[in-house]
Amino acid sequence: METKKTTTKKTTTVAKKNVASKSSASAKKTTTAKKTTAAVTKKPAAKKVVATKKQATTKKVAASKTTAKKTTAKKPTVVKKTTTAKKTTVTKKPAAKKTTVSKVTEAKIEKLIENIDKPVDKIERLTKESEKVTPIIEEPVIYSEPVKEEPVKVHTENMVVIRKKRKLKIKPLLKLLCIIAALVLISLYVPKVFNEKDSYKDKATYTNAFFIRNNKGKYALFNDKGKRLTKFVFDSVNTFVDDSALVYKEKEGYAVIDNKGKEVIKYGEYNYLSSYSGIYKVRSDKGYKLLDSNGKKILEAEELDVTSFGDDYPFIIATANNEVRIISYDGTTIKKLKQNKSTKSPTVNHINEYASLFYNGENIIFNSKTKKVITTFKKDNHYCVSNVSEDGKILTLNACTSWYESLDKEGHMIVVKGNVTDLTDKCSALNIYDDVVICATSDGASFVNIKGKKATIGDKVSNRTAFIDEENYVTRSSDSLKLEFYKKGKKVKTMDASLSSVGKVNSGMYVFYVDNGYEYYNKEGKQAIKENFKYASVFDKNGIARVSKDGTNYYLINEKGKKISDEYKSINNYDAYYLVSNEKGLKGVIDKKGKTIIETKYASINIKELRDSYYAITSSENGKYALYNLDDKKLVKESKHQISISEHYIKVSGNKTSYYTYKDKLIFEE
Repeated sequence: METKKTTTKKTTTVAKKNVASKSSASAKKTTTAKKTTAAVTKKPAAKKVVATKKQATTKKVAASKTTAKKTTAKKPTVVKKTTTAKKTTVTKKPAAKKTTVSKVTEAKIEKLIENIDKPVDKIERLTKESEKVTPIIEEPVIYSEPVKEEPVKVHTENMVVIRKKRKLKIKPLLKLLCIIAALVLISLYVPKVFNEKDSYKDKATYTNAFFIRNNKGKYALFNDKGKRLTKFVFDSVNTFVDDSALVYKEKEGYAVIDNKGKEVIKYGEYNYLSSYSGIYKVRSDKGYKLLDSNGKKILEAEELDVTSFGDDYPFIIATANNEVRIISYDGTTIKKLKQNKSTKSPTVNHINEYASLFYNGENIIFNSKTKKVITTFKKDNHYCVSNVSEDGKILTLNACTSWYESLDKEGHMIVVKGNVTDLTDKCSALNIYDDVVICATSDGASFVNIKGKKATIGDKVSNRTAFIDEENYVTRSSDSLKLEFYKKGKKVKTMDASLSSVGKVNSGMYVFYVDNGYEYYNKEGKQAIKENFKYASVFDKNGIARVSKDGTNYYLINEKGKKISDEYKSINNYDAYYLVSNEKGLKGVIDKKGKTIIETKYASINIKELRDSYYAITSSENGKYALYNLDDKKLVKESKHQISISEHYIKVSGNKTSYYTYKDKLIFEE
């Protein structure tokens, strides 16, 4: 049975593959890969087909004077029997040919706003040109055009009270105990509730062990403390998923080891072994088995087709025993469906852990991290996940199809806490800005009001609108040259000005171009900061804005308009930090209070979020390099040679290649 795999802008097709146990082929080694299939056969291995990529076509919706950005969603890829996306196949002695399938790119939910300041992706690319400000002649627009989605085909302690002679004061003790208990609960519970981002240690792909390859091409296993757990004995290895990884030794074959180097599936135990994102397919006397990362059986069948999907929280689609199953990376069955051999193969689309599967006229929307189904509904075609709100409670879906099929009808739905609302007849596209949903139409846009689980169409606005939420916004109607202020849904003021930016604004302040400069206004339409600037950005999520009085020198202000930093030739926001440069073009880093973290003296600085912290790699004009932990405000490593970092180690590349822990302990060098 076939299965489809969906990604944005990319479609992968893999043809039928058969694994033979009695033919001959030349041996071939496989390098590290996240999702690898090792077909261990005593003799020959069958042919494998290289997947192809295709660009999805994009439909455009006409709107006057609009330039819209495309909303991306994972597009469908087609995979046929006994294949897996992003899979490398290796065999015992004579190995099968290596199959390469395009990696499903993770879809990015972009703020669809033009002429609005955004964090830079590559910090090194800072020039004076990028900081030039020109008056806005034509205002930006708020919504994007719909994108034709394409799915991916799948195969288918007791307290002891010691009494003293004197009477104890019970009440004060009880109060103290209650306070202590409350503090403990807060310390345990609050981080889980308010931490917006997952810790890197929570991801399925995290483990405290990793491989290093020496100059002889052999791999050894190390842990994060810098201890070597095995010798350099492996010829090829896979990335760990759920604390297990597939490894290969030329003389012994394939095995699965845990993060301590212990064998979970022994060398030569099976004559066929395939890895699917923490799940392993092996050949048994009755056909095939699926094993989890501990070697425990998940299912067994005479015929078994498997396709893997996802990144941080992967899952597989398995077709066996007249069932189609969605199975999590740890072996948990998320959903079972009865197989219908007369219907089309399942199709799958996903954005991070949010995924949709379409099979036999039913859409299943699920979360591969929580391993729970969000909702299901019947429709004639697949609906792909296209946008997800920051809290994950709101999803938008677009009708989608494979690249080689035509979409008969556009479709747009919204899912709020599991409840589905069809907005196809009202919207030509749905976009999410943090937690605000915009319904795009041919002549403007409307807010989508969310109350409980219900979604309804709210106030109609032009596509030149800036908003705090669905009830507080500023818009310019198509038949007026004035800006209209709305507070709690009622118009409170009009004024002559141009919008500096559209879309969601922070700190409850809009930026307008008025009186030959930029000014900040609140939702009542009153000037919030009594200054006129040559340049002014919208406030970021730190409650900080970048401004300039002369259009040449820039500084930071807080929500009260107070100057909190020195002046620089350029300032670029990178989440909680700001990359700055002086008149010589030298760079430094300041925090959201305007305090210097790294002095402005470096030729280049690259900021990277890793291990739940922010790091900066600097390079000086004299060729020296340094690594800083910005959160701890500490220098981690200095070197005369180039420094790079990964989740597990710091790498210094010079005459020798050296690996260090994040406590600057040497792990390995050659």
